[in-house]
Amino acid sequence: AEEKAAEEKAAEEKATEEKTDEAAATEEKSAEGKPADEKETEQQPAEEKTADAEVVKSPYLPLLKKDKLFLLGVTDQGTSWRVQVRELDLHTRTLSPLFEREVLNLEMLADESFDAIAEAFHPVARIESSQGKSAELTVRAGGLIQSKDSPLYIGSRAVLRPVIRRNNRLGEPLKAGVVEVDWTYIFVDSEEKGMLQCQVWSAMRNPVAGRTSSRTQRFGLLVRPTGRPTQLQLVSQGDENHTLKGYDVFAKTPQPVGKDEEVAEEEEATKLGQTDWRGVIEIEPIKSGVRVIYVRNGRQLLARLPMVPGYYPEQVA
Repeated sequence: AEEKAAEEKAAEEKATEEKTDEAAATEEKSAEGKPADEKETEQQPAEEKTADAEVVKSPYLPLLKKDKLFLLGVTDQGTSWRVQVRELDLHTRTLSPLFEREVLNLEMLADESFDAIAEAFHPVARIESSQGKSAELTVRAGGLIQSKDSPLYIGSRAVLRPVIRRNNRLGEPLKAGVVEVDWTYIFVDSEEKGMLQCQVWSAMRNPVAGRTSSRTQRFGLLVRPTGRPTQLQLVSQGDENHTLKGYDVFAKTPQPVGKDEEVAEEEEATKLGQTDWRGVIEIEPIKSGVRVIYVRNGRQLLARLPMVPGYYPEQVA
């Protein structure tokens, strides 16, 4: 009886193994018959599946395929009209500062509104390569530029702000995948047929270096200062509620030097003043655009911050 029970148990184990092998073979055969994109979808990370689902469900997807979106507001102030415009660059998902003007004549309102939109337009250049403090960019749709009066034109001495976009497999930006690089600007040394040779001015080391691909794209958006000053607030590292009062603030202005007129900082810094009880100091705009701000506490240098005064109304460092 014991021998018979052992034989029955062995037969059951053999039958179970055969069923398992048959199921595995069936699953493998089914997988071989599936298209490659279905296999890739099954192996796709959960994060990207969620991002893809959000893109597919979004009713604004057709709009996001466009190039630019301009937000125009007109306010009747009784004796005049206020025109306000912001540009949303849909490729980099970034908003421009607010551009505004006051119109006294109703007959000029339409023309002034159009001019405000043109003023808020920011051409885009793609960062082809960047190494150290040098970068090479290509103006997007540069073939459409017929003269220097074109809104797309980016000439020498222009300033751009870098934006890095990281995409999913469908080419849409990942969640929090678009990053504006803080305290970093790209200064154009020369332009030829839409190709820009530039310098990178940054508080960080190699902020836009790396390989550009379909999944990671790097751009530069032209900076158009609004002409207003910027309120720079200094706070303690790790505690933004602790403002830095009475700190000395200096500035240097990049100047062309040498036969190639390569832009470099002035040798002597100009003292702008000290931060007030809020840790704030007002930085006035200048014609050349970029100013390099130095923050000191006594003789100790705390920060070196390239900025374009007037582009942002407020900045916190």
